[in-house]
Amino acid sequence: MYEIEIKTKTEEITGLKDIKLSSPPPSMKGDISTNAAMVAGISPEKLAEGLKELDIVKEIDIVGPGFLNITLTDQAFIDELKEIVSDPSKYGKGMKSGKVIFEMVSSNPTGPLHIGHGRGGAIGDSLSRIYERMGYDVSR
Repeated sequence: MYEIEIKTKTEEITGLKDIKLSSPPPSMKGDISTNAAMVAGISPEKLAEGLKELDIVKEIDIVGPGFLNITLTDQAFIDELKEIVSDPSKYGKGMKSGKVIFEMVSSNPTGPLHIGHGRGGAIGDSLSRIYERMGYDVSR
């Protein structure tokens, strides 16, 4: 939920349609990072001011030429957990779109099989299922 709120407000301020959110590096403060101000060519202060209007935003650090590191309130995480618990079957379903190809396990005909082959298959299949749940068209 909080990602949708941040993306919607950022789109409203910047005019961008495809807002990219990521995690800031571990050495920096914040829960979410975006370079939307730099991409849109607006001042990061303007975007920060607009995002501070959201109840879920605790503070915003402006880093470099246009990156914003956003720290969320505890209530934002509590609300997210309440949403997950209220209906786990719907959480995260169909939020994305696109095509993804997973290439996982390939046994080498000239060498022995090892534990990594099994691990790669299990991880690849798990990721494939997660991407399918989010709405991607997955090929394995």
